[in-house]
Amino acid sequence: MDAARINLPSGKPTLAMSVYPVESVGQDAWTRSTEYTKASIEHYSEKWLEYPYPAAINVAGNEGGMEYPGIVFCNYESKAASLWGVTDHEFGHIWFPMIVGSNERLHAWMDEGFNTFINSLSSAAFNDGEYKDPERNMHRFSSVLVNNNLEPVYTSPDNLKERNLGILAYYKPGAGLSLLREHILGPERFDEAFKAYINRWAYKHPTPDDFYRTIENVVW
Repeated sequence: MDAARINLPSGKPTLAMSVYPVESVGQDAWTRSTEYTKASIEHYSEKWLEYPYPAAINVAGNEGGMEYPGIVFCNYESKAASLWGVTDHEFGHIWFPMIVGSNERLHAWMDEGFNTFINSLSSAAFNDGEYKDPERNMHRFSSVLVNNNLEPVYTSPDNLKERNLGILAYYKPGAGLSLLREHILGPERFDEAFKAYINRWAYKHPTPDDFYRTIENVVW
């Protein structure tokens, strides 16, 4: 087990902690887990809303990744970009859907999709872009994004084909928010509106219409 202080905007004392077996030790593996945890929490706290718990604990387990308030479980075999990605993603869930409490069983895109989007920004910011997502040619992915054989993004997870969940809940809404930020509104206007949404609906239970109204209200 190791730990480090998380520097929150308010100065509130908070620890980043990692617990992992000796098999996971390594500078390209779990030895950097606490560094990843600390960076992830500090980024989201500074950019969107401060982390609310006294500790952020990353535990090495035999699952791919799973999140709970204040503690996440990531695969003990993950290394480098893979470990950063799963750690950052699972802690991103603290903001969606634990702080902004959207109904993930009904609107998965407001959970996984919003989280996928903020993950792309934290990855670009971490350690001067060490694990920044590569630039994607959206034209190449257009056949996926507008595929008529896919269910609508609005479809609840238990009413869509399981093989489509990754596209509909994670990738497509995340890509849509990135397009809105980078190519339509611009980062400054979008970030102001998205931060307002998080702050207005923190510890509440917004619907999709609440999200749309907040973004429109702030932007226009």
